[in-house]
Amino acid sequence: MQDASKKLQCARQMPELKHKIDDGDFDITKSEVCKWLVQQPEILDYLFDRVRGNGRRVPLIKYNPDRGTWQGVDYNAD
Repeated sequence: MQDASKKLQCARQMPELKHKIDDGDFDITKSEVCKWLVQQPEILDYLFDRVRGNGRRVPLIKYNPDRGTWQGVDYNAD
């Protein structure tokens, strides 16, 4: 597994982008910065490692090997 700090190094190549797009209320889903970041495979890999726990943290999602799926540890379909 690649070191987390190395996975985040791709952000060093981010072009000039806006985080807040207009003068209205801030909306993270409109951030050019965030959109660019989630398009980077290294960032997605880092994020997935974090939420699955990666052996060092409490996982936020869990894998079901019988179904080949992941779900939130607190998810309740009821």
